[in-house]
Amino acid sequence: MIIGNRQSMYSKVNTPQSAGRQMQILDNFLPAEVYTELWNHLQRLDTPLECPRDEEDHQGLQNCDRFAIEGEAKTLFMTELVNQDVCRINWLDPKYEMTYHKMKAPYYSNFHCDRLSDWHSDEIDYVGISFFMNDDWKYNDGGLFAWKQAWDSNRGEFVEPIQNRLIINPDDYPHAVTQITNPDVMRHSIQIFIAKEYVL
Repeated sequence: MIIGNRQSMYSKVNTPQSAGRQMQILDNFLPAEVYTELWNHLQRLDTPLECPRDEEDHQGLQNCDRFAIEGEAKTLFMTELVNQDVCRINWLDPKYEMTYHKMKAPYYSNFHCDRLSDWHSDEIDYVGISFFMNDDWKYNDGGLFAWKQAWDSNRGEFVEPIQNRLIINPDDYPHAVTQITNPDVMRHSIQIFIAKEYVL
């Protein structure tokens, strides 16, 4: 994949009209120079967040690190999201959180939602945006982003966490990450939890 040469502005999963807003997948999201600058910022992060001991949604965290993204890196990425009409932001009341994840086997996540409100209600306060930064990813290594339209559905979709791919989950569909099975790979991603009112 060529960084910064977007081949498809919006690649959307076909869902019924009644299902609400569609999951959005944007490939080649960042221009090459912005991607490189962001990556360099992230590699200087050296103080990982403490993983919660009572985590139920995310499992196999013993070989994983998460870092809070602040300062120039946070502003750089959020500015691109705003400029490319993914979201808007009130810089004085941002209502979002951004973290950098470096995940290794045996990590996986169960199906979950990102909202703080009841997962099984129609009240959605926060939603998730995922951005992947893996040079090369083989689907048999696991780590696939999967989702379904409803908790009681036995069918869903998945995408590979390939470099410079952005996923926007505007209706907070239940989603998961399949287990990373190859101990030699690391899954790099940025996770954003943002107030639904800011997502365009």
